[in-house]
Amino acid sequence: MTQVSLMEQAKSGSPTAIAALINRSLRTKGIEATVALEEECLKILLESAQVPPVTLVSGIQKGLTQLESESWKRVEIYGRQKGEAIPDWTRSFESNATCFEVPDPKTPLTSIAPAFAKPELPSQQPLQQHLAKWQIPALVLTSVAAVVVVGWSLVYVQRDIAALMRKQQAPTGLSQENIKSHEAALAEAERELRTDSNNHEAWYRKGQALAGLNRHSEALSAYEKATEINPADFAAWSGRSLTLRRLGYDDDALLAADKALEINPKFAEGWKDRCGALFTLNRSTEAVAACDQAIKLKPDFPQAWYNRGLVLVQMGQYEKAVSDFDQATQVKPNYGGAWRAKSATLAMLQRFEDALAASDRALQAEGPIGEVWLVRGHILASQQRYEDAMQAYTKALRTNEDRNSVTVAQIVLKRKWQWYREATANQDTRRQTQLKQAGIWYYQASLLSYTVANSQELNLMALDKAVQIDPKDVDAWNSRGWNLSDLGRYEKALASYDKATQVDPEFGWAWYNRGLLLETLGRYEEALASYDKAIQAGSFPAVERTKRELLQKLGR
Repeated sequence: MTQVSLMEQAKSGSPTAIAALINRSLRTKGIEATVALEEECLKILLESAQVPPVTLVSGIQKGLTQLESESWKRVEIYGRQKGEAIPDWTRSFESNATCFEVPDPKTPLTSIAPAFAKPELPSQQPLQQHLAKWQIPALVLTSVAAVVVVGWSLVYVQRDIAALMRKQQAPTGLSQENIKSHEAALAEAERELRTDSNNHEAWYRKGQALAGLNRHSEALSAYEKATEINPADFAAWSGRSLTLRRLGYDDDALLAADKALEINPKFAEGWKDRCGALFTLNRSTEAVAACDQAIKLKPDFPQAWYNRGLVLVQMGQYEKAVSDFDQATQVKPNYGGAWRAKSATLAMLQRFEDALAASDRALQAEGPIGEVWLVRGHILASQQRYEDAMQAYTKALRTNEDRNSVTVAQIVLKRKWQWYREATANQDTRRQTQLKQAGIWYYQASLLSYTVANSQELNLMALDKAVQIDPKDVDAWNSRGWNLSDLGRYEKALASYDKATQVDPEFGWAWYNRGLLLETLGRYEEALASYDKAIQAGSFPAVERTKRELLQKLGR
């Protein structure tokens, strides 16, 4: 997570921030919330040892209304006992509803089951053995994949609840030419299906077209229909795997890839899909082995080279990763994602000119999309090219959906730029060198976060070097606290925030982040004291709202 106000992140539609806000109140009651946002619908899953009371819905609605967010139009809330697969209740309302009557909590499940219960097709023995061992993973603040095994059927109980997409897996930017091509393919597939609704190949092509248009939930339904009609359609299983991964269903994606390979072990696409699913599940060694097999079967397979490169970045093997990205772009010269990943990885190796050249190629291939400009800004900031970096961030702000991350990057850059100006004015060459070297490591952590998932350990290695070189780098201490908190190392996270506030007692972000963590840990008086410090530092309005909410919760 970033330094930006949690309340502001929630208002902008961040599921992680919304979950954090809800959990601040509910965790003391033994209830955990997980949140996802897809297609203007906010999904909230509540879990606890006992069935969460449906009366919580009105309070959650009130809190969401206070955010005054325009990021969603509909809200769905599910309550489930831990260890169970199917929710005990579900409630929904429109975001503009002025009041909400909580229905009878004894409403039978059968009256709401059609909203999320959909049987799958029969499977074969190897998949059954796999499913028999499968357990729903522990919930984290970034995603949830809820699946239940019913006989031989997979029931996607909360498909949309788990719709948190990995940034590096989602298609970024669609040209008008591509849109027209996918729409034409979709229209043709639908014409064929009107003639023969059991044409599994047409369902597959429909899924391909919908996926190309970023309509992933619809694509998944089309792929499911294809495999229902023809369970041996390994290409459709492959489409299911990739689409499930884009929707955040990593365990399901692995199962679908395995099913494709069970049908056709020599299917390179299936091995690539298996690599991708294992990658997002943080099973790096297995992911590399799967990509190795894909490349062995199909050496001119750019996506397999790209996937393996991402895994190698996740493993800290940057030189090998660059080599794989090179292979991907040699096979497919306009592969924007590979150029973007290559540019970030070259910067991690401090090959900055090569990194900018790769960034130029990414812009040529992908167009002026926000993530390319954001990565380019980090590369330029690493070289202390502050003005150029600010221009890149400004362009990123115009085209990037994640505006909070760009805004944070701009604020951090302004601070580092000011430090450098002061060192230059004082002719302090030692300080200038210190700022440059620490900045390289700080921005390496930023680049890692935008290249691969689950990079907290690598981030910490880079941030540790940054604060060793420049113990006054409050942004590095603050980012270090966030990464430690994400890993559940709360006391070390607090120590990192403490270090930031010792260096700069007026650093409101660190005081606020410290308060949020203390409140999450139930240390309310300390949290209030931290919020007060943030307010005294002239921080942002969200701090006062957060403090007021905590006082209300404490009955003050």
